Amino acid sequence: MSLEGMAGLRATVDDVRAVLPLLRGPLRRQLPQPDETRLRPAVGWLLTGLPNMQPGLVDRLAKPIRLTLTGPGGGGWMPDPGRGQITVTPATDGSRPAATVESTAHDFTAWATTRASWRDCVTVTGDHQVAGPFLDELDLV
Repeated sequence: MSLEGMAGLRATVDDVRAVLPLLRGPLRRQLPQPDETRLRPAVGWLLTGLPNMQPGLVDRLAKPIRLTLTGPGGGGWMPDPGRGQITVTPATDGSRPAATVESTAHDFTAWATTRASWRDCVTVTGDHQVAGPFLDELDLV
């Protein structure tokens, strides 16, 4: 490459460096609507990983609760502290939880990872003294 060509290249690099601060995030773009294809695996991963991601969380859940997630990726599950480790099983009609925690599946992916407050996204019915400490401590990563 000739010196003339390198001078042109240097000017290009300087131009890019001058523009870079203007290009830093957040990125603005249209995101697809949350759907079953995206949410089901995310919800499943979070619920399946709960006992391993937060083993000490069992101490914050005194009795089983029902987690009802609505919308795409939703369903019903029962986190249960029964055997020294939280197990998460599908909820059944015969389930008798101490409390029911309801949210959209999309919101769950935010509040279960503490990117949003559960208090802004969740409706709790039943025993708030059972659900509250569990929800306060939940932080799946």
